[in-house]
Amino acid sequence: MSVDNRYQNAFNPWQGDSNFSDHELLTLRKRAWLEQGILIISPSDDRLPTSEQIVLCKIGSRLYGDDPAA
Repeated sequence: MSVDNRYQNAFNPWQGDSNFSDHELLTLRKRAWLEQGILIISPSDDRLPTSEQIVLCKIGSRLYGDDPAA
């Protein structure tokens, strides 16, 4: 049985298929933060409380336009 593990987001039409495992993607995100101060996180990440998800959506909307989920 094949499972599609691609991250679901508004950019899927452009990002294509990834050969990276979930662990490898997490490692890349962590390195981006530690080495370059770049934070890669989805507002729907279930590790975040609702209040932080809302703040991320507001920041994204302010910087890049309307919420992609709207």
